[in-house]
Amino acid sequence: MKKILLLSAMILFAMGCQKENAFQEAEKALKEDWGRGPAGVTVPATTWFTTVPDYTLEVIVCSPVEIGIGVLEGGFMKGHQTHGGRLQTMKSPWQINSCEIHMEEGYMTGYIAGKITVSSGDYYHYTGVINTSIMDGSVWGTISVDGGTGRYKNAKGEFELNGYYDFEANEASFQGEGYFTFYK
Repeated sequence: MKKILLLSAMILFAMGCQKENAFQEAEKALKEDWGRGPAGVTVPATTWFTTVPDYTLEVIVCSPVEIGIGVLEGGFMKGHQTHGGRLQTMKSPWQINSCEIHMEEGYMTGYIAGKITVSSGDYYHYTGVINTSIMDGSVWGTISVDGGTGRYKNAKGEFELNGYYDFEANEASFQGEGYFTFYK
């Protein structure tokens, strides 16, 4: 009788272990399917930004240098976004690393990098390519998000930007549509 009880207990224990492993595997698969596992959580996001020029910075001469057109090296970003709220302008610097003038096509390409600091103090880094029409001031381009602090630690993202450059105010205002992928 003791052997039967011991054998029954061992069988129940083994079934419980198998059930636990099966449950853990199913839970892992479910999390990965819902984007909450190792792949992270991807959410749509929208940005509304306006550049604030920093006139203490230098002017960068765009290539080809023979044309003699330059742009201000950088400034700050003001505005707000989903998944972050209002930006902390003075903690959201941007810079143009280089630029190219496409005279025949009528636009300039700027290669940018920066940091966006949101209302909580969390921030993320980005790089991108921004095009500006030298004819009508329309702005378009993309930025890629690559990590930061707080909720943006290890975050990734992509945004398509569209807007307008005001030649008199020396400011660009644009809206971005894209996504963030947040990781734990």
